[in-house]
Amino acid sequence: VTLMGKDYEAGEEWIDTAMRLNPNSSILWGRAGYIRCWVSDFKTGIEYFNRAQRLSPSDPMTYALQTGLGMAHLFLHQWDVAIGWLRRSLTNNRNFAPTYRFLAVALVQSGRLEEAHRVIQEMATLDPLSSIQRARITGFRDEEPKRLYIESLRGAGLPE
Repeated sequence: VTLMGKDYEAGEEWIDTAMRLNPNSSILWGRAGYIRCWVSDFKTGIEYFNRAQRLSPSDPMTYALQTGLGMAHLFLHQWDVAIGWLRRSLTNNRNFAPTYRFLAVALVQSGRLEEAHRVIQEMATLDPLSSIQRARITGFRDEEPKRLYIESLRGAGLPE
């Protein structure tokens, strides 16, 4: 509902209700972390991703939580912290294309363009259809995160 339907209010309401009903679900806390980031509440997103990790420290989906942490720090302009989380995510799953995209954005923002180009090239082997056009279908509600994301991916060499 939140990502594909862009109904952010309903998504927030539903996830908050689910978390009240099952406060020990790491899956819910992780999903809530993404929803908070999609509505530009990155600090709360970080809290939620951290809680999800505490609830399930050996979760096989840890990479998705680490990607979420990297994304949240990225949009708080904490480039080095974001890069650290995103690289850690890739050590846990080298096949999750969103991690590569967020890492490329963080690298561009930190002025490491050559590294960002290499990350995009590596991602292209996993997701050869990845493009700026497809990247525009993002979950972000607000224009500033969308702009930063798209412009940075373009700067990293993602094809139109």
